[in-house]
Amino acid sequence: MYLKIKTKFKMKNVVKSMAIVLLNICLSLNTIAQNCAGIGLKKGSVITMTSQMYQRDYSAMKVYMKLSKKEQLEADENFAKDVESGKIVLPTTEIVSTVDDVTVDSGTTNFQLSNHIKGVVYKTRMFCKNDVLVIAPYKDETLTQVPTGKGDSITVTTVSGYNKIPLSLKVGDALPEYQDLTFTSPYHTEYSGWSTHLETAANGDVWKISTPTTNTIDITTSTITKYVNREVLAAEDVVINGIIYKAFKIGTEIWTKATQKVTASALGVTLIAPAVQKSIDKKTHKALGANSEGYTVSSYTDWYVPSLGLSVKREIYDFKGNLFSKLAVKDIK
Repeated sequence: MYLKIKTKFKMKNVVKSMAIVLLNICLSLNTIAQNCAGIGLKKGSVITMTSQMYQRDYSAMKVYMKLSKKEQLEADENFAKDVESGKIVLPTTEIVSTVDDVTVDSGTTNFQLSNHIKGVVYKTRMFCKNDVLVIAPYKDETLTQVPTGKGDSITVTTVSGYNKIPLSLKVGDALPEYQDLTFTSPYHTEYSGWSTHLETAANGDVWKISTPTTNTIDITTSTITKYVNREVLAAEDVVINGIIYKAFKIGTEIWTKATQKVTASALGVTLIAPAVQKSIDKKTHKALGANSEGYTVSSYTDWYVPSLGLSVKREIYDFKGNLFSKLAVKDIK
């Protein structure tokens, strides 16, 4: 017996919400200074950034997914060349981050920020104490409603970790690791089937009776994202507003693993679901190049400028090492 469980809600929306969380970490203006008093953010500071997603359009992706691994590798290289040469022009999104407030309380400096993206405002915060900067979500637990395609939605809950950055950095330093946890409310679906039982007549004859029945399946998904192997890789020059600044280049690996739990009205479905999911996970892990612990590994790189007190560039790479998105400071006022 083989059971194929298909979730109908658009997983790209979950990925999108997770991408927004990751983007907000960058937009919270991770800063580096020798001490908390040296952080160069003031109330009213405005930082304009540009964001580009290095993704093919939908029709191109449909063709890409049918290619062999070798052909995909060649397509990735050609796509990168076409973007670099200007043959493919990627859309650019402008992001404006405003420092709403800066307060000092019992030796802790608190920063409240608003990030304006396509008319939507995302709040972030950070605080500094004992010469350690902590990048934190606006709320430790955030909720997102994701449409299922059936006219309703499920709730995606994200519990974000705290990104701690010592303010005194040098090349070769390792940064503390942290993690995020995302899980969904049960996705409920129904399907029609048949229930069969035996019935004995008064004369002793045995009949097999089949009756229509409605079965239910509830699926919950949880995803753990770890930010590990964080290291100051190099010191490099960057140019902003025509001025050259010294930046620290910091690399971080992103380990991601998703799991599902299935509960069904049919006992057989509930019992067989773990085995089916294990088979699906095995194929998925192979396709995505998961490591020995079952995590898909991607990465991002930041360029931090101590004299400005913020991150001026971030590049995010997918599990193949291809550039997924790029953010860069355009202007600082």
